[in-house]
Amino acid sequence: MNIGEEAAGTDRPEEPPTGRHSSGHGFAGRVDRPVDVTGNRIGETFGGYRLTEVLGVGGFGTVYLGHHHDGHIAAIKVLHEPAGSSPAERERDRERFRKEVEHNKQVKRYFIAEVFDSGTEDDPPWVVTEYVEGRTLRELVGEDGPLHGDPLYRLALATATALGAVHGANIVHRDFTPTNIIITSEGVRVIDFGIARTLDNRTALASGLIGTPRYMAPEQANGSEVTAAIDVHAWGAVMAFAATGGHVFDAPNDHRILERIKHDAPDLRGVPDYLARIVSGCLHKEPERRPTSYQLLAILLGKEVPPEHERLDGGHGSGTLLLDEGVQAYWRSVSGSRRAPFQIAGVYYADPTELAAGMQERWVEAHEMLGEPRERHALLRWLPENESEAHRVVGALPEDYGGADVQAAHLIAELDPRLGALFRDIDMTWGALFSTRDGRAWPYRTREHERLVHLVERYDLLGAFGKHHCFRNEHEPCAWGAPCVLYGRVARQAAVLFERLRRGQEWMGRVAESLAFTPREISSVRKGDLVHMLATHDKREADPNALVTWVTHGFQEGPEQQVLQRVRTAIEEAGDPWPVAVALRAQREDLSTVAERGKRLRDRAEARQARRIQRTNAVREGRDEGRPDDARTEDTEREQARERLDTLENGVSRHLPRGLLFLGGGTAAVGLLFGVTYTTSLGVLAMVMLLAGVALVVIGTVLGRDQNREVAALRRRMEEGSGAFTRPLVEGAVDGVLVEDDDGYDGEMGSEEQLKVLRGHLSDFPE
Repeated sequence: MNIGEEAAGTDRPEEPPTGRHSSGHGFAGRVDRPVDVTGNRIGETFGGYRLTEVLGVGGFGTVYLGHHHDGHIAAIKVLHEPAGSSPAERERDRERFRKEVEHNKQVKRYFIAEVFDSGTEDDPPWVVTEYVEGRTLRELVGEDGPLHGDPLYRLALATATALGAVHGANIVHRDFTPTNIIITSEGVRVIDFGIARTLDNRTALASGLIGTPRYMAPEQANGSEVTAAIDVHAWGAVMAFAATGGHVFDAPNDHRILERIKHDAPDLRGVPDYLARIVSGCLHKEPERRPTSYQLLAILLGKEVPPEHERLDGGHGSGTLLLDEGVQAYWRSVSGSRRAPFQIAGVYYADPTELAAGMQERWVEAHEMLGEPRERHALLRWLPENESEAHRVVGALPEDYGGADVQAAHLIAELDPRLGALFRDIDMTWGALFSTRDGRAWPYRTREHERLVHLVERYDLLGAFGKHHCFRNEHEPCAWGAPCVLYGRVARQAAVLFERLRRGQEWMGRVAESLAFTPREISSVRKGDLVHMLATHDKREADPNALVTWVTHGFQEGPEQQVLQRVRTAIEEAGDPWPVAVALRAQREDLSTVAERGKRLRDRAEARQARRIQRTNAVREGRDEGRPDDARTEDTEREQARERLDTLENGVSRHLPRGLLFLGGGTAAVGLLFGVTYTTSLGVLAMVMLLAGVALVVIGTVLGRDQNREVAALRRRMEEGSGAFTRPLVEGAVDGVLVEDDDGYDGEMGSEEQLKVLRGHLSDFPE
């Protein structure tokens, strides 16, 4: 919108009405094109918007309609260099313009049009603002006549609330006029906050006064330093114009208007009494005697003004609550023109986008609201019918999302994806999560953040934030004002990653039980690092063969390579191999253990098979030499076995294990008694006796176990028929001695059986 185009008696044209546009950010920069003598820049590009139509021309800039390549439209103001200004003045204006634009972006959206983007360092400077469809207040009054009753009161409420929001951000409008107030189908919008201060910082020049004289305050006309009080003065003049169609300081020319502003009483004839009293205070000649914007709003609401609102810089926290009450009162006053606002903890929100911003600011209250069935049902009735995804989110139980806070995150993303990605007070934006500065991985690593990772793993929390829009073309494949492509991809990959991890851990648990090892746990911090790896690792664009090598590097596996083949199949057959590879990489050490154990089992099975063949050949050779020798050998073996069995069952050695147990237990008991009784003098002796006793108990236990095994094996052989003594005493034994596997497996269980079990598990390897 243009600035300072409202004054009557001048040849400066009015700005035409503007159209409505959803917010967003553009691309800084422009395309140079020839400019004609009138300054027309149609066809140029500013902030990613191609200028297609002139909306208004003024002494300090031209406002254009701009079209973005993604279909969005906006109003783009391109500034002119003031005639006769020095380089120092131009540099000063640019710096102040930059600061004001940045401050303006911090203003909360209470009946104001947003500033989306700016190029304060470009030549010429420019700013992209929301394109609001409707008529200006000047056009509305000129075409339909003055406002009365509720419409006039609603205008007063909306504009006072807007001024309070801007003043709360320490910004002064400086050109609050009927031209800068747009009446739309969605309510009231006040435009150009913060821009006029930069442009109109010089109060008088030889070429004429800068600004809109009829709505200036006396201190502006005098060239004095201005404060937020000038906006309150302008508000009084605008309300009088809205109520009567006339001007409180009318005169045939600008000079006479300014003289009346400085010295005459305002003409308030036709202004309703309740409003005239308020307007009269706003038009006081002395700025310190005018109400602040907060005081003005409180008066309109019929409330007592808190002391902290007597200064512009005071009471921001409670001031926000006052602004919320202004919004609430506005929509209550709208009788049947639209649905009533929705309330959360006494704060009213007029539309879904305001509700989304309010939920972020009042997270605890939003969490409690979604946790109450009646509140959720009320929200379902209030939401517009076209918000189908929002209906789906609210219609579910909070437990389906892992809690009402996750449900709130999904709802905010559906209602206004332009908002930043916040979860409670945790920054979930792309830069916060996936920055690699200083070698940082997953940023939230404390115990308090474990639930955050749990929600990412089980309830697709990243999926909610993947719907939020990118800002300032943050990523190469992303379109400005659209969901972040990279964030959405990582969210989908994280869902695949954690599902693959879950299935892989279940499978690994069954295998580990069969192979007698303990699989490694994956901590919540490690899981967060895996998500970070999805977004940042240099292998994320690698082909499947490279990913297989990355996962299985260093595996010790035999010729069959069964684990490697299962890994290769899982990666190659995946729709997106990267998250599958990351999940397998997380279990790499366990997979390597399975591969090594499988290799050992195959090696032992082959060795045992070779021994069987050797024994079979030896038996055949013995038969060839004659049966009598073989029979005599078996009789000798049987006699030796009988003698050995008799020794074990009836000899002195059978009492040895029990004696060791008794001796060890007694020694340990005496050592314990000495340790308790003589703590200082005999402490070392007591400890030695205790350890010796424990060692004797262990030796006796192992010796007894081995004797019982040998007795059982000898009895089985004695009971068997001919040929029993041509086989080893125990499967896997050599010369009658039991073989123990070096990795903890009991050789009494056949390697062939273990290998068969392992192959069965590998056939169930999760794809």
